[in-house]
Amino acid sequence: MADVRKMIIASMLEVVYNVLDRIMRGPVCEVKRLLETKCGAMVLGSYISFLLAKDLYLVHRAAAETSLSIRGLYGASKGVEITTNGATSKHSNSIYSHPGCFKEYDFLMRLKKVYQMKTPAVLESHMRHMAEQAKK
Repeated sequence: MADVRKMIIASMLEVVYNVLDRIMRGPVCEVKRLLETKCGAMVLGSYISFLLAKDLYLVHRAAAETSLSIRGLYGASKGVEITTNGATSKHSNSIYSHPGCFKEYDFLMRLKKVYQMKTPAVLESHMRHMAEQAKK
């Protein structure tokens, strides 16, 4: 079962790091204006804060290099708080709001698909393993 866990964690980490790479290439702006060269949302800083809190950044971790469980990684990802409140830009005397720009990355939907690959046996096996480790 450890191999199944590693496979699922590896797939989840691939999604997490693909989002980071996409953010680094430049923002996906919901406003979609030709004049918009940079999204006003603080997506990158917020996302890196999440990665740092889970020890997934500066180094891209492999599944074997993290102690996160499948449930733990998914739960932490659902709790990511991307700072977009108050993010606005101004063009031709019009103000555009950017609160939904991070949604364009489709982060949680992709993670949810991977998370749903898990089987109850994986979770039960992992729980037993963790209980045994705690006794040591």
